[in-house]
Amino acid sequence: MPIDPSVVAIVAFALVGLGIGVLLGRRSSEGAARARALETELAVERTARERALEEKRAVDEALAAARADAEQYRGRVVEHFYGTSEQLRALTVQYRAVYEHLAEGAQALCPETFQALRAGLEAPALEEPKERREDETPA
Repeated sequence: MPIDPSVVAIVAFALVGLGIGVLLGRRSSEGAARARALETELAVERTARERALEEKRAVDEALAAARADAEQYRGRVVEHFYGTSEQLRALTVQYRAVYEHLAEGAQALCPETFQALRAGLEAPALEEPKERREDETPA
């Protein structure tokens, strides 16, 4: 007995219709809606994570730049104070040379007053503080 082609067509259409119905039912079901919501939530979380990573990279770069600037500034400060120290040393050497020149000139040109001058130079550079009276208040 041969199978009628119209029966085969009806069965095929029924199976196709059933398959489409199942697919549409799955798409519109509660589970599919939950899956779509979770996918949306996941996309939002991924975007937020990427933004946070970009911000972290920017902060790390800014921190590295600030550290480099601070190290460069520290180097400039060290250079400045080293230069100042060298200039003060040179000034001290020059001052001593001028002092020795003046002392030699005073000894050669004014031998009689040189001893009095030398005694004046040996006096303390600062006077001793005067005793405070009890009625004075400290400044």
